[in-house]
Amino acid sequence: MGFTINFTIMQYIYFRIWNLFRSIPTNNTPAANAIFLLSIIQFMNILTVIGILSSYLHFQLNQIDEHVLIFFSIIVGLFLYVVNFLLLYKRRETIDKKYSNESHQMKVIGLIILCSYFILSFTLLVIISKTLL
Repeated sequence: MGFTINFTIMQYIYFRIWNLFRSIPTNNTPAANAIFLLSIIQFMNILTVIGILSSYLHFQLNQIDEHVLIFFSIIVGLFLYVVNFLLLYKRRETIDKKYSNESHQMKVIGLIILCSYFILSFTLLVIISKTLL
């Protein structure tokens, strides 16, 4: 049940980002750009969780070799992108049909959820990174 709820939330967030990119006339690949942005936000959330865990486990992230961090970042980033591509991008038409008929009130609520997700993800990462450095 937990995966289904989280997956539905990610579908909706993807749909909102995708629609945001679709509204930009010069954007030729809104669905792919939405996957890319969603993957970046999810990566920020993973970094936030790692930061919180490292503070509780008394583990110094700044002592890890730079090359290891770069490798880790590339692997995690690619993993997120591939998973989002397979689970969201490949199903974008189904997702579009599922959410495209929402009311104006739900669109406003969806944009509030999307903006809150962006702001909270970024803010938490900044707060956690400042406390660890």
